[in-house]
Amino acid sequence: MKTISGIYCIENKINGKKYIGSSKNISKREKTHFSQLENLKHKNLKIQGSYNKHGKDNFIFFILEIVENLSKLIEREQHYIDTINPEYNINIIANSSLGIKRSEETKEKIRKANLGLKHPEWRNKIKSEKQGGENHWTRKKKFTQESKEKMSNSQKKLYKDGYISPLKGREKTREEIEKNRIAISKPILQFNLNGILIREWLNSHECQKYGFIPSCISSCCNNKRKTHKKFIWKFKKDYKSQ
Repeated sequence: MKTISGIYCIENKINGKKYIGSSKNISKREKTHFSQLENLKHKNLKIQGSYNKHGKDNFIFFILEIVENLSKLIEREQHYIDTINPEYNINIIANSSLGIKRSEETKEKIRKANLGLKHPEWRNKIKSEKQGGENHWTRKKKFTQESKEKMSNSQKKLYKDGYISPLKGREKTREEIEKNRIAISKPILQFNLNGILIREWLNSHECQKYGFIPSCISSCCNNKRKTHKKFIWKFKKDYKSQ
């Protein structure tokens, strides 16, 4: 029997929710999925929970596209993820391991296997748009004090064990400094208490030399406080959207 490679879908017949995946051997992958679901061992807790609730008879497995060129497999999977927006997919980036916990041994194997490999430009662009900037998971997730302390201790241990940043001792070029300045700059608008615009600032740190406190200005812009030194402060982009 010929092995079929391509993109597949698992769909819940009751609510229409879907899971999109790709495989070099779709038939084998189907058996793996349903074996793990039946034995309560599936790593995707979304689909496992739904399977537990609705049962095997309410899930169907079907092929979306046969892809013979294996180098195009991930690209085609990403196309269907972007088009269908499957509710059961934990990862919105094809072939991404975001959200999946792996053992240290597995991580080391993956690291060695990927040494020197580079993702194609189209995938880097998608990952940047989906997970970069304001969409990065660290921007959306709120950390408990315990989690913050664990991350802090982890970083301290890293440097204590001899880690040296590759950037240490390297002076940035003028272009890099300017690029970084522009990247962190969020134009600020200063208003009086009557809501009249007084001045536009490059960013909160520019106000510091005039006696204002950047952290307080940022709190105002993020709606954590109303005023700072009897002035109202807003991010320019937020004011424009009103």
